[in-house]
Amino acid sequence: MKFTIGKKIGFLLLMMTVIAVINLLIVYQFIESQKFNFHIINLAGRQRMLAQRLARFSTYIENGNESNRERIIGIIDTYDFSLNCMQNGGEIEGVIIPKAPKSMDKIFNNNWKIWLPIKKSVEDVLKEIQNNNIQFNDAMVYIIDNNEGFLKNNITILNAYTKLNNSDKEIQISKNLIKYSQMIVKYAFSSAMRNYEAKDNLRKYIDLYDQSLNTLRNDTTLPSKLNYVLVDNDKIWLEFKKKSEILINKEEIENKALNNAINNVNLKINTLIDISNETTNVFVNIFTSKMTLLKRILLGMLILDVLMIIIGWKLSEIHIIKPLKYLANTAEKIGKGGFQEDLLVPKSHDEIEELARSFNTMLNDLKKTTVSKIYVDNIISSMINSLIIINLDGTIRQINQATTNILGYKEEELVGLPFGTILQHESKTFWMNNLLDDVKQNQEKVYLTKYRKEIPVAFSNSIMLDVDGNTNGIVCVAQDITDLKKATETIKNDLKAASSMQRKLLPEPSIIKGFRFNWIFRPSSYLGGDMFNYFNLDEDHIGFYLLDVTGHGLPAALLSFNLSKTLSPFPLEISPLKKTIPEPPYHEVLPPSLAVEEINNRFQRQKGTMQYFTMIYALINHQTNNLKLLRAGHAMPIFLPKNGKAIVINKGGLPVGMLPNIKYDDEVELAFQRGDRLFIYSDGITDCVNLENELFSETRLIEFIENNKELPLDKFMHDLEQTLLKWRGDAEFVDDISMLSIEKLTY
Repeated sequence: MKFTIGKKIGFLLLMMTVIAVINLLIVYQFIESQKFNFHIINLAGRQRMLAQRLARFSTYIENGNESNRERIIGIIDTYDFSLNCMQNGGEIEGVIIPKAPKSMDKIFNNNWKIWLPIKKSVEDVLKEIQNNNIQFNDAMVYIIDNNEGFLKNNITILNAYTKLNNSDKEIQISKNLIKYSQMIVKYAFSSAMRNYEAKDNLRKYIDLYDQSLNTLRNDTTLPSKLNYVLVDNDKIWLEFKKKSEILINKEEIENKALNNAINNVNLKINTLIDISNETTNVFVNIFTSKMTLLKRILLGMLILDVLMIIIGWKLSEIHIIKPLKYLANTAEKIGKGGFQEDLLVPKSHDEIEELARSFNTMLNDLKKTTVSKIYVDNIISSMINSLIIINLDGTIRQINQATTNILGYKEEELVGLPFGTILQHESKTFWMNNLLDDVKQNQEKVYLTKYRKEIPVAFSNSIMLDVDGNTNGIVCVAQDITDLKKATETIKNDLKAASSMQRKLLPEPSIIKGFRFNWIFRPSSYLGGDMFNYFNLDEDHIGFYLLDVTGHGLPAALLSFNLSKTLSPFPLEISPLKKTIPEPPYHEVLPPSLAVEEINNRFQRQKGTMQYFTMIYALINHQTNNLKLLRAGHAMPIFLPKNGKAIVINKGGLPVGMLPNIKYDDEVELAFQRGDRLFIYSDGITDCVNLENELFSETRLIEFIENNKELPLDKFMHDLEQTLLKWRGDAEFVDDISMLSIEKLTY
């Protein structure tokens, strides 16, 4: 069975991964159990702390500190909840606490036996306090509802005595009753807020009120018909007094009940604390035993981890590292020429054994072939292109047969000579540095033959490196392009001739029936796809157009030639600009919309091509100076009134030749006045970019037109052409440049 290196390493990694996962699971389980254990121990500790606080607060209350009675009630509630959670489990602070072990049932049962009577006594106190609170609230409601009536009765008593003669003493007592009633109401409210000084004052004024009222009751001078006043007041006062005493005695009743519960707590508190301590200690012992077990398990896993690392390291050293070192040493010897040394093949049944066998096979092949220089030389010699190898000092090291055929030298005549011997007009320093700088592909150079004849070549070179990666020469490959140059020159001459013919097709700047025509034309190559013309259609009409065929060069030029021949008023039978009629003058000039529709149907693009053209075609009636113009996908023409701002004509339709049977119904009509000008142009002007790749743009064109409208038209066109040349930065344009300008003469 084959055990690959990958399988061996994978097995070791798998074992280490399994151990690591087991470690993580143990630690995770411990962390999870820790949450429960810590919370249980905290609960047990809290039980002990609550029992101790219960005893302390009980002592405080016995000593008269009543401010702790609310705390003791909270402690009892918390103790009861914690005890139940520890025994039966539950959720506390977001953590689920498990049920306590069965072995602790006896401890919990003893705890409950002591705790339940304490809890019951406190609950009885709470019920008694609750009943007392109901009476307290009723008393407060009564006092609030009747304090004004009580005060009015006392005022009524004062008024009754005021009407009697010789009753100064009784009047003073009546006044005191009003004062005492006010103080009773005041201190009744203060007593409700647990103001102990207010309670004493309330008792004081109740007694004073009773004494004063009794004095008046015993007064024999009061007529019997006024006794009803005192009787009515007694009805309110007795109830008012009863409710005030409830406010005074509320806390005394509560404290009495609470003290009974405290006495019950004090009898059993020490036993409760002992049981809480016992519970805490049991949980601590359980937690300690778990920690001890975990430490032993982790120590065992650590020992196993170390053992696996040692075993893995030894296995990798024996089966991987040592064989690889042996192969590396052997490869180094082979690199130094030790082909005769045999490689011992280890019986490792893996890729190292396969690699060692491959090394032995390679050694045997090297012994047989000796990587023949003759083989490489034959390849170089059979190349059809010139190959020259140059030394770093610039001398020729080696050439092939094609080089001797091109240059007329024998190999021994060139080897050792400077490479500059066969290069035209290049110094040794220049060409050597140039060749070493970077790789060149198919640059045109000129070789000099033995007889100083110039041979144009397509030249490429690259740097040659030795086994250490250092430059030790330059490889130069060249192809004789003499025939290619001749063919290229012929094509250039033919294109120049065609360009000359194209320009001859263009009309001369001229004046036709009161309208001056001038133009700019610069193709992007020898031939352009732009074409324009202007001509008389009949006695009344002048026609003119400018079109731009998609693409550049010869295909665009051929279509523009064909269009220039077709877009002519003659012969009448085939012209798309006129139609024949049976009456004299036997023809009718078509409006631009119908003429362009006819042109569109004749020149539909061929399937599989995208060759179409944009154009502007217009008619001028020189009798009325009225112009009709149609724009088919072309750059928007600009109309410049003599005394106005430039107007961009943006109305128009689709380019010609894209789709058949298109209706062009977007004609524009203009009335020419003397001095008005119209400019139609190709998008090569507005899309012309400078060296910063910035467009000349329609905005700049309009600005130039408006700023130079006072110039004569021929001067204007000349300056615009120079502006475009300056903007472009050189004479080569990316797209054809053409503009046709029309001006209504002023005479």
